[in-house]
Amino acid sequence: MKRLISIIILAQLTFLNADNYSLSFDGVDDYVETFLNDLSGSEITIEYWFKGSYLSSAIRQQGGGQYICSGYSYHHPDDPDHILSNDGGDGDPIKVGAASIDGSWHHIAMTWKQDTENGYRSFLDGDSIDARNSSNSPLPGITDNLLLGAYNGTGQFLNGILDEIRIWDYSRSQEEIQSTMGSELTGDETGLTAYWKLNTGDGTTIYDQSGNSTHGTIYGASWSTNVPITQTYVPDDNFEQALIDLGYDDVLDDY
Repeated sequence: MKRLISIIILAQLTFLNADNYSLSFDGVDDYVETFLNDLSGSEITIEYWFKGSYLSSAIRQQGGGQYICSGYSYHHPDDPDHILSNDGGDGDPIKVGAASIDGSWHHIAMTWKQDTENGYRSFLDGDSIDARNSSNSPLPGITDNLLLGAYNGTGQFLNGILDEIRIWDYSRSQEEIQSTMGSELTGDETGLTAYWKLNTGDGTTIYDQSGNSTHGTIYGASWSTNVPITQTYVPDDNFEQALIDLGYDDVLDDY
């Protein structure tokens, strides 16, 4: 009966993006250069949807020997990382989760808060994947523009599709990530640094919907109608309540 109920829940699928577009990168020379050039501070959250086979340089700012990179595969192509130069670099990363590159859509999130127990965390599809204590060094002030899908526009290119990219100036909780990962934002949420919906569908510009105008220029990447199909996140320990919330309390009589 639980399997039947699970199938019913899966029927509650809705397209994440109303305009049904994403951005595809060929792994050869595609990337986006944004106008965002300051992620310094004591906290950050980076989250996005990815579908593909090589999660390299998904969200990457690098310059002067410093870097912030969510989705890094240079050393571990089959089990990608998040890396921060102020906290262990690529020698002590946290894992994204090997399932992220299985060719299906996945929601990826990295959070970091300075000098905090388990302050460096990774989530895949809302589930905690990796965590460790964070360093007491703040995020670096890098003046180079943040790129999507490449290292400085010259290498380590992403092979896959990106959608719904959000960067926050604080470390979001697991519950916060779960509550919004399957829906669009309004753009005026507190702490939202950048928000690229990737819904334009044509042209060579991606637009930042956060109000901070850190738009981006597309180099080679192409618009796609392959988009995430999502469902409400249902924690295992709250299965019955989720059914009630979805209006299926009547099936609990047989559960």
